[in-house]
Formats: sequence, structure tokens, C-alpha cells
Amino acid sequence: MSPDGGSNSTIFSAISQTGKGQGGDIRIATKSFSVTNGARLNVSTSGQSDAGNLTINARDSVLLDGVGSNGFSSGLFASTINEGQGGKEERSQ
Repeated sequence: MSPDGGSNSTIFSAISQTGKGQGGDIRIATKSFSVTNGARLNVSTSGQSDAGNLTINARDSVLLDGVGSNGFSSGLFASTINEGQGGKEERSQ
């Protein structure tokens, strides 16, 4: 849970069931990258369009760790429901 009592942190790019066009990409370039305590990065589509891609380029380290108060694990996700293709998830060091 966030310090202000809100939901776990999430960064997402999503195409709704009626959405049209390519989903947006999420690209992060950094020295080190951590996703903890149930935080999530997600690219998804539930329509006919393709989801965007998720790219993490961390020079030193990538850490995915922990579970949020809602029971969800921290992580990087690419998903699809329906006809669109899920985005690619790429991590590099």
C-alpha cells in the first residue's frame, strides 16, 4: 500500500475492448531499477489492437520483489484478451 493509504503503484499502457490503434510503449533506461511491494508495470490489450511493448534497460541491476497488501506480486506484465497480440517484455543489463 502506498504511504497515503492508496492502492499499489502501477504503470500501464492498455487498449480497451473498443480501442483502436497500437498500444503505447513503456521504455525505461536507468542505472538500476526496482519494482517492489506489489508495484507493477503492465502493457495489455483487451481488443483487436496490439498492446505496446515494455522495455527496461538497467545498466547495473533489475529487482522484482515483494507482494502488495492486495496479495499481488511485484512484476512486469504483458497480456492479451481477445484478438490483439500481447506486447513484448524486454529486460537488459
